[in-house]
Amino acid sequence: MTRIRKETSCGVIPFRKINDRYQFLLLHQNNGDWSFPKGHTEEGESYEETAMREFIEETGMSLKKLYTDTQFVFHFQKPYPDHVLEKDVILFLGELADESVSIQEEEIQDFCLCPAEEVLKKLPFESTRVVFREALVFLEKMKEKGI
Repeated sequence: MTRIRKETSCGVIPFRKINDRYQFLLLHQNNGDWSFPKGHTEEGESYEETAMREFIEETGMSLKKLYTDTQFVFHFQKPYPDHVLEKDVILFLGELADESVSIQEEEIQDFCLCPAEEVLKKLPFESTRVVFREALVFLEKMKEKGI
């Protein structure tokens, strides 16, 4: 019988708006994947607290605002020799306050601030691209409302 291990990670889809166009911060992880800043929840932390802690740890940046009213969630399973990992990933939109990135070198190789089209090309997993597209729809609705 295969043992199942469950995990939850939380993070931020960081963005800034310049001349009515959005740019997003992506991190190039040491495992070779591009992703948004995220990490495991710690005991007693809310999802929002985990997202903020991981964002600050991995980027050294601050946010003007973390949009906690909408969560972008995906799930995946990954088999290992002794167990199957079932993981929930919960992402929040976060508006960048500054541009000075100080990456966490133990986990991160590089970063980029790039438009949505490039984000979609760099993200390696369809599940992440799906939630990113959902976030883009949310941002467009905010823009229509003048937010």
